[in-house]
Amino acid sequence: IDRWSPADGERAAPASAMEVPPDDARRPRTVEEMADEARQYSQRMGPMAGELPREKVQFGKFRLDPTQVFYASPSGLSLAFVNLKPIVPGHVLVVPRRVVPRIAELTPEELKDLFTSVSEVQSLLQGFYSATSATLGMQDGPDAGQSVPHVHVHILPQGRGDVEPRPSL
Repeated sequence: IDRWSPADGERAAPASAMEVPPDDARRPRTVEEMADEARQYSQRMGPMAGELPREKVQFGKFRLDPTQVFYASPSGLSLAFVNLKPIVPGHVLVVPRRVVPRIAELTPEELKDLFTSVSEVQSLLQGFYSATSATLGMQDGPDAGQSVPHVHVHILPQGRGDVEPRPSL
């Protein structure tokens, strides 16, 4: 069919992994550092930041300080928070409020809300960092590299020259 599809009876080669520094090579930030970053984002968003939680927020088995959260969708189904060990400045996560390990387990309403939230948060970050693009990442299941069994989308703001150009498909 095309040069990327395997021939009949052949298996596709596994996708190459995204080059990310190992977790232990990234410095964890303090609660104060994360709270300051989240505060800056929510102030920039103004009323669009939504009704932020006042209690700890569940992310898989972890309970996050509410000061890490800077966005709540109007429906309350999705949240965005800063990352403990960011890969680039502005690396954040957007999650459904309900702890669900796989994307197929989200309701249609949760799925729509999650990706509407991703779009709104991406727009905020690109403006905040004067970024021209963003890398969006999601690992859906342990065999895809998902380390926290709670659906989440990584947003990493990117500028010209941050990522090596790749051939188009």
